[in-house]
Amino acid sequence: MDVRLSREVAAIAPVHSSTAVNAPIPLGSRPVRLSDGRYHVEGEGQARLELAPRDRLVVSVTVPATSETLELTHNPRKGELAMQFGDMTRPARMLASKISFGSSGQISLELVCRAGPFTICTSRRARLASLTLHVLNFPDFIGRDDFILDVGGGTERRLGRTVMKSTEWAIEMQAVPDTKRLVGG
Repeated sequence: MDVRLSREVAAIAPVHSSTAVNAPIPLGSRPVRLSDGRYHVEGEGQARLELAPRDRLVVSVTVPATSETLELTHNPRKGELAMQFGDMTRPARMLASKISFGSSGQISLELVCRAGPFTICTSRRARLASLTLHVLNFPDFIGRDDFILDVGGGTERRLGRTVMKSTEWAIEMQAVPDTKRLVGG
């Protein structure tokens, strides 16, 4: 097999990463709007992807302790809420798995997705120019499109890379420098 390693490939830097195998991955903070159909409250939310003991999206939300918030968090449907996270066009159906009352006039909620997709853009006219997707726990690999990454200090590292193409799209998969540590291999 004739393998020529390129030094001109731009390494894809992970947008989100974890510190250890199966550690939660922080996904970002956004303003949040919660509703149960009758009451509405706004606060600040932090999303994270939890990988153990099972994969799930969790959003930690802090809202002011008002009478509306108390009605909202103690609704008879056992915490089912519609949540808009940042600029989401469609609310996600969430369940409140934990509610804490702070001494500073705040209520903290742990929300998990009830079911279905967590959709951010629903426009059929929107066309993707590019998309970065993280394939979690994907094993380290070596292929014919590998490249050399300069990791500094005069050290270079071979990273796996493969490209799948069609007439209208291309999918590029790259190993990240931490693959062996994060996958546990």
